[in-house]
Amino acid sequence: MKYTTFLGVDLKVRTQESLPTVGESKIGMLTVVEDGEKFEFEELACVKRRRNPRVWTGHRINVSRNIFGNLRVHLRELELTEQLNVKAVTKEIKHELETAKRELL
Repeated sequence: MKYTTFLGVDLKVRTQESLPTVGESKIGMLTVVEDGEKFEFEELACVKRRRNPRVWTGHRINVSRNIFGNLRVHLRELELTEQLNVKAVTKEIKHELETAKRELL
């Protein structure tokens, strides 16, 4: 790795939101405009993706898509009590799975 210090340079900075502050790093491209005198820095536009976005929501299940594009089924929180009707809940989950599969595939 080579190091050098440029003294008395002109630097034009173009950023997406705010100018850099002390200790902050920006990802972008530094271009030499004139040999050793003028430089331009342009920050790259970063696309922020939501990790594992939810693509289908039901009363009993949610379906999300992982980073590889696969669909994942998640059971929503379910409280196990004496009053819980297991047969009714399983019927609802089965119905929602069939609906999600029909809509997403």
